[in-house]
Amino acid sequence: MAWNESTPGTGETKYRAGRLTSLDAFRGAVMLLLIPDVDGGFSFYQMARRFPEDAVWPLLARPFTHVQWSGCSIWDLILPAFLFMVGVSMPYSHAARRQRGDSEAEIIGHAVLRAVALLMLGVFLQMPVQTRLDFLWPALLLALGLPLPERLAGVLPGDPVSAARGLRVLWWTAILCSCAIALVVNFHRIEGFALHDVLPQLGLGYVFAFLLVNRGFTVQGLAAVSILASYWLAFLLYPLPGAGLDLSKVGVMPGDEIFNGYFAHWNKNTNLAAAFDAWFLNLLPRSQPFLFNEHGYQTLNFIPSIATMIFGVMTGEYLRSDRPRVVLRNGLLKAGALGVLGGLLAGWLLCPIVKSIWTPSWTLLSAGWVLIFLALCYSLIDVSGRRGWALPFVVAGRNPILLYVLALKYRWWILEAWKRALGPETFLGYWEPILEASACGLTLWIVALILYRLRIFVRL
Repeated sequence: MAWNESTPGTGETKYRAGRLTSLDAFRGAVMLLLIPDVDGGFSFYQMARRFPEDAVWPLLARPFTHVQWSGCSIWDLILPAFLFMVGVSMPYSHAARRQRGDSEAEIIGHAVLRAVALLMLGVFLQMPVQTRLDFLWPALLLALGLPLPERLAGVLPGDPVSAARGLRVLWWTAILCSCAIALVVNFHRIEGFALHDVLPQLGLGYVFAFLLVNRGFTVQGLAAVSILASYWLAFLLYPLPGAGLDLSKVGVMPGDEIFNGYFAHWNKNTNLAAAFDAWFLNLLPRSQPFLFNEHGYQTLNFIPSIATMIFGVMTGEYLRSDRPRVVLRNGLLKAGALGVLGGLLAGWLLCPIVKSIWTPSWTLLSAGWVLIFLALCYSLIDVSGRRGWALPFVVAGRNPILLYVLALKYRWWILEAWKRALGPETFLGYWEPILEASACGLTLWIVALILYRLRIFVRL
């Protein structure tokens, strides 16, 4: 399958311009699944805990919560879908900036600054909100995604392009430096500092994937395979724990899945990445020593997740090629099927399929499923030409990071506003978790709709 199409007689690749509506819609569908309750889809898991004797709620909760260790659920696919779509967006972003007149150095420099901002934002979200200043720092970092320097340059005398570039440098420098100082001063307030959540993982891996934009399918594919093969080998070569180890001391609870044989190299909290975190996270100031993550999530997950983003970059460049949309749709479906089959085969022969440590088999399987879902969106929207019905999803897909931050950090404030408006007993009763999730999701979608109508998009 060719990922680029050359213009006859020129040797140059023809590309489509503009936004991809199906990508915005797919991203929006993921966000609408996430923002009602970031801990589990639509709070079904809370209903299952409250009413364990009811067979319906555990059945509904299962696909919308994480699996215990190996395997895959719908909820497990949210993070790889998000990272994959970031990769898909990279070729579009790169092309837009080139069209605007930015040099390659400026584009790469912006990618580095964006990665730093995402990493810092992910750390600030771990800080408890105790003063009004604690609202300021995440807001400032999100403001980096607004075109304020360009707007200001438009009203200043002189060349607006040169002015925008200078103001952009000052804008980013001032915000990142002030946030860095605030982070150093307040770092001691963070309890349980970690780097396994989506924004730190995205920040750590973003630049590596971005550097592969326009490098060609062969180079990109070899880079992804090299990352996954090296990561697999590093886990395999890491020694297994001694036979006398008390697994409860590393967070392995009764009933947790435990592998035997060489698959044991990917067991929970006794693997290479867990050992790295036990060393690295204890180098930083902590109120208590870091021993393990209860779910087995690790900092080094960002390494194989770079491969997820690379697969997204390859997909983005493929979708920009000037091929018939039906051909593009079929190519996505074929690639997705190969990814799923490759992941299952790798999960049988090479290593278990574990999202918590982003095993190579998980990387292939999850990328395959994301490709299939993206192909379905592409078929329903871009191939069919019927885009109107997708507007509710597009609305949510244009401000994903803002919605994620609000859902993660300020859900309590949203629910409190509802209680003040309708009464303190608004959500009490049997349906409380579902009503709270619905209120949070609806509120954030309305916020996204208002911003969409005002053409305000936080492109961090």
